[in-house]
Amino acid sequence: MNEQSPDQLRLCGYPSPGGSRIETDPIHHDYQVLQALRRVNHLIITEQDPCRLISRVCQALTGTLEYFNAWAILLDGSGTLRHTAFSGIGAAFEKMEEQLRRGEFPDCVREVMGGRHHLIVEDPSADCRQCPLSSCYSGRSGFSGVLACDDIVYGVLSVSVPKSFSRISREQEYFFELVRDIGYALHKIDEAGKLRLANDLLERSQAAAFIWKKRDAWPVEYVSGNTLELFGYPASDFRSGRVSFASLVHPEDLVLILKRAEKAFLDRSVTTVQHDDYRVMHADGGIRWIKDMTTIRRDWQGDYVKCESILLDITGNKMVEAELRKSREQFMLAVNGSNDGIWDWSLRDGTLYLSPQWKRMLGYSDDELPNEFSSFSDNIHPDDRASVTEYVARYLKGGIRQYRQEFRMKHKDGGCRWILARGEAVRDEHGIPFRMAGSHTDITERKASEEMLRARTLEFEHIFNNSHIGIMLLRGGRVCVRGNRRLAGILGYDSPDELAGIGMDRHHLSMERFEEFGKMHYEKLTEGEQFQVEYQLRRKDGSPVWCSLSGKALDPQDLDKGVIWVIDDLEKRKREEQLLRDANTMLEEATRNAEKASRAKSEFLANMSHELRTPLNGVIGMTGLLLDSGLTGEQKLLAETVDSSAMSLLQLIDDILDICKIEAKKLVLEIVDFDLADLVDEVAGGVACNAQQKGIGFAYSFGADVPLLLRGDPARLRQVLNNLAGNAVKFTERGEVVIRVELESCDAGTLRLLFSVMDTGIGISADKQRIIFDQFTQADSSTTRKYGGTGLGLSIVRQLVALMGGEIGLNSIEGSGSTFWFTAEFQMQQDQPV
Repeated sequence: MNEQSPDQLRLCGYPSPGGSRIETDPIHHDYQVLQALRRVNHLIITEQDPCRLISRVCQALTGTLEYFNAWAILLDGSGTLRHTAFSGIGAAFEKMEEQLRRGEFPDCVREVMGGRHHLIVEDPSADCRQCPLSSCYSGRSGFSGVLACDDIVYGVLSVSVPKSFSRISREQEYFFELVRDIGYALHKIDEAGKLRLANDLLERSQAAAFIWKKRDAWPVEYVSGNTLELFGYPASDFRSGRVSFASLVHPEDLVLILKRAEKAFLDRSVTTVQHDDYRVMHADGGIRWIKDMTTIRRDWQGDYVKCESILLDITGNKMVEAELRKSREQFMLAVNGSNDGIWDWSLRDGTLYLSPQWKRMLGYSDDELPNEFSSFSDNIHPDDRASVTEYVARYLKGGIRQYRQEFRMKHKDGGCRWILARGEAVRDEHGIPFRMAGSHTDITERKASEEMLRARTLEFEHIFNNSHIGIMLLRGGRVCVRGNRRLAGILGYDSPDELAGIGMDRHHLSMERFEEFGKMHYEKLTEGEQFQVEYQLRRKDGSPVWCSLSGKALDPQDLDKGVIWVIDDLEKRKREEQLLRDANTMLEEATRNAEKASRAKSEFLANMSHELRTPLNGVIGMTGLLLDSGLTGEQKLLAETVDSSAMSLLQLIDDILDICKIEAKKLVLEIVDFDLADLVDEVAGGVACNAQQKGIGFAYSFGADVPLLLRGDPARLRQVLNNLAGNAVKFTERGEVVIRVELESCDAGTLRLLFSVMDTGIGISADKQRIIFDQFTQADSSTTRKYGGTGLGLSIVRQLVALMGGEIGLNSIEGSGSTFWFTAEFQMQQDQPV
């Protein structure tokens, strides 16, 4: 084994080996070394693939020795990266691999490939800070060696080892001897591959040689010894004449061969026979395709004397051609049926094949775009042309491992399409590309979806960060991964970044409450349930805060994938709720007092109404007697005025009594049988006199399908109709008043009737219609002065209609009359005539 001298090490900036000892047990360590060497030697002997060899060597070194990690690279003949392998490094190697693919080798690789062969770096974390793997060597040393044999460099192997190894020559020699063995193994694998290739070419180039003399049967003068393999007959059978070559030629081909040979023999200027490929029958019954190269030997007079033929077995080629034709047909079917556009670029002559689908992708038919490079280059979007050109050039130079690029191309319609270009170059033995082929995929819709996704992501981020509600994502054992600004404010943190990594137990007032909360609610999360609870959390300063918590698991089967919590600050609401509870308590007390006062008022008014009604009835009765006592004209006029005033006062007292009963909820409908026709006739009879005195018409009508024998409260229905009909006559100076009754619906003996009272009076303005049914309200104060009234009638009517299960409304145009309508529910009498 070769050893670096102490002077060489000192020149490199490393201490002399100096005989330091390994801190672990030497015997155990030597056993580990022997075990590792045994595994590596086994791989060297058995593994025929160089890429698998270095991958398994790296695994063996880190799995058996005290090497912390190992990595290796393989290079091709031009020094371009071919393959990488690593063990014990993990994701950190990705950055190194990207650098290597760009042809940017670290210092350790450049030094050992530059003729140094072996390198020891005692402190890579300090001396190799630019290397992507420097952090993996913290507290360790690095050994690197070139994998080479007979001045051919195959790659580099590097390992990280305990720092003590950098001062122990034996450990260095173990590694460097291992590097030499692996380089030798790579060399043998390369040589074996070349030898296999030569043998394969020889096997595929089998040929038989024949020389025939010009005699009656054209006897064989010479035949090569490999006819048994080609034709199934030994050479002796051909020399003895037991087998004639002509007898082996396929009958369909023999006539043409003989005809062409005879023509060549007769033409004294011909010295070679150009046969088409033909078939011969093998002894096993199979068919062999033959390439026949025949030379005619002539004497000095030009007569043929013998034929020399080289018969090449091209059966394999024919099978390949057949498969190639089949593959080409399948390829063309795939090209024509695929949604991808296919392209094939010859780098030697610049020709470019573009499939019809490639052209259709840009809106052109097959004959609209020529198969030339400009059809591609001229249609690249101007903003992408430079980057596409640069990317293709880097790929062809070997700077990019895989050709895959996204860019825009111009469409015939004036727009553009996003294209995913994929391809691969075919290179010669020197690594120079001479052909490149691939496909174009239209990814316009995908790009639009990605753009939409980006926009939605930005929108989500904006909503997340600016939400007025706190949002938290928990993962892995209830630890906060992310929270928004609102959540940080609720929990008293200056920034959402402070929340990351904090366990949820820190936000509970005690560990007991934390555990209890988990027992109560986390089972709901595993069942996929979304729940909400009001709960006190702890702020950063330890103070409690009332919050609303709503949780939902991203995956109920695995809570470690994440739980979304929506958290809202309830402190203000809790204070407002307390104030509201206090206010409600006061309001309830005030309501009780008001209800007591209202009941007292209603009882007082009811009592007063009864007290007023008794003497008033006496006044009305005496006035009636007085009118019948033979008064003078003036006295009768005065008595009639008293009687009219008393009747108005009695109506007012009745209205007040009804209002009191309704407010006290003591007004109950009396359900009895009645005849609707008689009731409406009575109302009409009472109102028609007033209408006649004013000179206006009055009428009423029933729908043909309206039942007349009903069950309900006739008194309250009469009261409603009297009020509406009386108002209609009162506010109409000319024209007519009409009462109509129609059937709105009938269901299982329950009727819903529609009553309407139409007049041609003064009408009601639109702004007054919405308040016309309020108590003590009339459409116009001047109406009260002109027509009288207290404004209680319509309010009572509205509430009576509601008691009868209906509703009331009006349609009116000021100056053109009004139509008051209401609905009411009744039962049909059982003995209803048809």
